[in-house]
Amino acid sequence: MGIMPDFVGPAEMGADIGTIRDRLQRLYRRYHRPDYIDTDPLSVVYDYSDAADRELAGLIAAGLAFGDAEQIQRAARSALGRLGPGPASSLLRMPSGDIRELYAEYRYRWVSGSDMAAFLLGVRRLLEENGTIQAAVARSAACEQSRRKDPEFLRHVLVNWSRQLFQAMACAWHPLWPDPERGGACKRILLYLRWMVRRDRVDPGCWTVLSPAQLLCPVDRHIHRLALAWGITRRKNADWKTSVEITRVFRALCPRDPCRWDFALTRAAMLGGLPSEWTVAAERTDQVAT
Repeated sequence: MGIMPDFVGPAEMGADIGTIRDRLQRLYRRYHRPDYIDTDPLSVVYDYSDAADRELAGLIAAGLAFGDAEQIQRAARSALGRLGPGPASSLLRMPSGDIRELYAEYRYRWVSGSDMAAFLLGVRRLLEENGTIQAAVARSAACEQSRRKDPEFLRHVLVNWSRQLFQAMACAWHPLWPDPERGGACKRILLYLRWMVRRDRVDPGCWTVLSPAQLLCPVDRHIHRLALAWGITRRKNADWKTSVEITRVFRALCPRDPCRWDFALTRAAMLGGLPSEWTVAAERTDQVAT
């Protein structure tokens, strides 16, 4: 696990930072372990050892990350399995028509085979232009160097990167990829970044283009409910601003790694590992919000 980072609580927050820190650390010690990777879409990334395959597998798994975790895993493996054991190299050399045909019968919820084929062909164009997905993100970050100290630096990078991808797909919107310009939570993009940037015994950390300190916490309904119940945020909508607000508290606790607790929090929530008093508080918050 390494040396624990120093924790600093922001005095201006109304939440009980000491209590939040203790709760987070309890969950981290219990759930931030490789044993739980199989219960998470992240497991799809570990199906591969090659860095290019992991980049692509993570992108597909994160893009499909809506619904039950087991369903997401099956859908992602079904999509990647069509490309064979080396999906990144297969994607680069396979004719476009063959890719469209390969996914003609694919479907996951509202994502059709044509959606998946268009997404993969757009990713292929990015790979042809940049070499790797990380290089495409680096290209976007380079365009924003003057804003590197801006709190919105990451959003600007993601807007540029998404424009690259939408342009490569010749579309303005795609069901596998949220648009950061619209102000949504962009949970799936932020989840992908966590997988690619953080490196420890859970997250594979294939990239160096960003640091863990620059990440924002992916906010799903579990994280949002707990953040409301704990007084970390008062925002009723799980959007980009809510992610920024929640991350601000986590960054105060651990400046070098504000997403440190994300895996443990989501695993505990999904596996029923949250203490009952936390769950009751979250349920009361749900009632107030409705």
